[in-house]
Amino acid sequence: MKKLQSFLVIMLCALFLSGCSEEHPKVATTIYPLTYLVDRIAGNYVEVENISTDTLVQRAQLKEDYKKTLKNSDILFYIGGLEPYMDIYYDDIRSTKVNMVNLETKSAVYKFERYTTTTINGITTGVEAPYYDGDAFKMLDLYDSDPMLWMDPVAMTSMAHDICTSLSNQYPEYKKIFQSNYKKLEVDLARLDADYQKIPEEHMQISFVSMTPSFGIWQKSYGVNVYPVCLSKYGALPTKDQLEAIKSRIRADKVRYMVLEQNLPEDMAKLQQQLIDELGLTPINMSNLSSISESDQKATKDYLTIMYENLKMLENMAS
Repeated sequence: MKKLQSFLVIMLCALFLSGCSEEHPKVATTIYPLTYLVDRIAGNYVEVENISTDTLVQRAQLKEDYKKTLKNSDILFYIGGLEPYMDIYYDDIRSTKVNMVNLETKSAVYKFERYTTTTINGITTGVEAPYYDGDAFKMLDLYDSDPMLWMDPVAMTSMAHDICTSLSNQYPEYKKIFQSNYKKLEVDLARLDADYQKIPEEHMQISFVSMTPSFGIWQKSYGVNVYPVCLSKYGALPTKDQLEAIKSRIRADKVRYMVLEQNLPEDMAKLQQQLIDELGLTPINMSNLSSISESDQKATKDYLTIMYENLKMLENMAS
């Protein structure tokens, strides 16, 4: 009798543990901001994994086990034109049969150019032109449209909507949960955008140099003047002639600040320090959010908290 009872207890425990270890559906992303959106919308109902190395997006590579991750995933969320490896590995990724959802399609609305405004007879118009003039930039591998969509909360909301729709179609049993979580996220992003809108509303004059073009989308959104050094979509350093033209423009426009981005590779960081010393720029910390550091994760920081830290730095530059 005791043996029978023991056997029944063991069987019940086994059933209980098997229920607890039930696997959730899986999806994949290519960059941290998309991982953040999936986490906010899907919560604990869907597991999400980034298939890119955790580094600067222009230099990112696929993780060694990316095929295994994709074969176990139902959806891959990515931003077309952003990931440097996508052109090379697109067919390999497609071969895994994962459902590929390109979030750039509806959300990328800004050209990859310098955006300024001019006012004539009280009428303000926008002017789009290359970031820098000269033949030295004609053969450069540039983005067509600005793919750093996560830096704009409105574009981030658009991507979140598409993610919510895709997840709801894939897992209809969780649709109401996804939609409820999306609504909360939508409010957070609308509040974030409203706080950033104080920059143009209060006529803050903000200009800075950055090593990557990650902040260019703020030109149209909030009237911030940005001077990126490495324009190549593959993260290549500028040539000697390109660098001279960039420095000339920075001097001419009397730019005073250099943004320090956490995830710069060694060669970019070295050139950054050279420019700070040569041009007398004041360094100021901001995140491009293409990846999130371990220290930020340990400090329980996320996309929203870091974007607010960026806003504080922008306000400091204007004061």
